[in-house]
Parts: sequence; C-alpha cells; structure tokens
Amino acid sequence: MSDTPWIKWYSADFLNGSADLSPNEIAIYIVILCRIYDEDGPIPHDVQKIARRCNMRIPQCEKTLMTLLDEEKLISDGEFIDNKRAQKEREKRRETSSKQSRNSNKRWQKEGKKANENKDPVIPPQSQTDAKPMPTRSQKPEPEPDKNITTTETLSGDSESGGDLVMEIFEAITTHLGQGNNPNWFQGTLEIERWINSGIDFETAMLVVREVWPEDCGRKPPSTLNYFRDAMDRKLTENRKSQDGAKEIAEANAAVMAKYEQGELH
Repeated sequence: MSDTPWIKWYSADFLNGSADLSPNEIAIYIVILCRIYDEDGPIPHDVQKIARRCNMRIPQCEKTLMTLLDEEKLISDGEFIDNKRAQKEREKRRETSSKQSRNSNKRWQKEGKKANENKDPVIPPQSQTDAKPMPTRSQKPEPEPDKNITTTETLSGDSESGGDLVMEIFEAITTHLGQGNNPNWFQGTLEIERWINSGIDFETAMLVVREVWPEDCGRKPPSTLNYFRDAMDRKLTENRKSQDGAKEIAEANAAVMAKYEQGELH
C-alpha cells in the first residue's frame, strides 16, 4: 500500500478521457486506476482477481479489459497492468516527496542552529547589537510585516499559496504516521487550515506531531488530525508568550538605548 492515501484527481481530464467508454469499461478502469495508485506501481495482470473486485463474470471482464488495452487507456506487458498518466503522477509524487525531505532536513538544521545561538549570554541593555535607535520626527518607522499572511517562503525560497502549505503539511503528517494510516482528507485539510489561520507554520506543526506521536511508537495511528488539536493550541499559546516576552525585552532595550544616545544615561 502506498504511504500517500490520496491522489490528485483531475475530474475534467477523467470525464473527457472516459466519455466514449461503456459502464463496464468505466467500472474496470476506475478500479484498476485506484489499485495502481494504492500500490504505487503496476498491478498484476490477474483477470480473475479484477473480475472479483468489479463483481463481473471473468469472460465479460476479460473482454472489457482487452478493449481498454486496445484503446491504450491501460498498458500491459502480460504480467503487469499500468497507466501512462499514473506513471507520470507517481514520478511527480516522488519528486515532491524528495523535495520535501530535503527542505525538512534544511529546516531541522536551521532550528538546531537557532537553538545553539539561544544559548549565548544575554546582551547587556546598552549594547547596540539588538537594539534599534528610536526614529526621529522626520523619520518614519519601518513597517512591520503582516503576520496574518501565511506563505511557505521558508520551504523553497518562493512564496506559495496557503493551499499548497496545507497539502504539504497533510502529506508530511501522513508520511510520518506511516503505513496503515488513512486520515480523512477533507477533515484533515480543514483542521490544518485552522492551525495555519491560528499562526501555526510547517515547522511548528511537524514539531508538535513528532512530540505527540513519536515515530515507530507501536500504536495504531489516529484516524483524524483533530487528535493533535489540543497540543497545537498549547504550542501556539507558548509561542505567543515567548514572542510577547521577546518583544518587551526589545522595546526596553530600544528605550534604554534611545536615552543613552540622548545623553540621559552615562
């Protein structure tokens, strides 16, 4: 069984491609496509098994299957059945998975570097390393970035839509939970959208998932991503408290530095 329990289904392409097929041909075509994606590769050319899955008589199934092969809806070498479009989609999925793995490694290396940097001694309030001078009346403060905009610039260097981030998180979680996991796709993407709208990014989401559900923990994976909701909310609260504390320190340092530059402190 494939580690990815869902596929990209282009409804218009399928309807156009199956417009001239009979009901029996469509039935066999759909079953075989689903099995190919579920196995993440070609399936055995076993007419008896296909007939049983489609609830058809073997002669009828064999005749229908030959029609699909003649029309090149499916391809077979006599031992295995495959689909040309499915081959391309599997290759795209492997490339995406490889890209996500590389990006994930980069993110964890970056997080490890940040953790080491946080162990450095605290900089005195009058240091100019972190504090910024207060703007004069003729200067305008630099605008703060919009924290409500969700992008995936940290993933690949390019800004992507929130929908792509939802799918990337969903794929990463299902891959982490492992084979045998099949969370509801519709419910899962809605739950991930809730996390993102609350301020959860990719790194935080995967950190929480790994903490709540360690790899190879030996338990049956949860059937819904709502399982992680409470942990996500707790992590979000912790992050907000940490950000508020860091902001207060930065503002205090800036105020002290401004007084120092104006000669009020010596």
